[in-house]
Amino acid sequence: MVVVDDNDVGDQPTHVDSHVVSQGLSPPAQPVQSATQPEPQPRVQPPSIESPPLLSSPQMAKLHALRARVAVLEERDLSKSDLIELPQDRL
Repeated sequence: MVVVDDNDVGDQPTHVDSHVVSQGLSPPAQPVQSATQPEPQPRVQPPSIESPPLLSSPQMAKLHALRARVAVLEERDLSKSDLIELPQDRL
């Protein structure tokens, strides 16, 4: 059993060393992530435009219809972009 404990102790420093190496590499990556994070945040804020519920029922119906169309168009665009990306990846 003492031999098993020695093996466990021998394995632990290698894991610690790998963590130290990964920690040494991660701090340079974090500022890059923080620089990219402020960009998506303004994109998340626009749904606040939906907050005024002053639209009449016909206007709400139009709004929902437009949202449905946008969703369909976005799905089509995604499928087309997948088809477009395949030849570029092959090149």
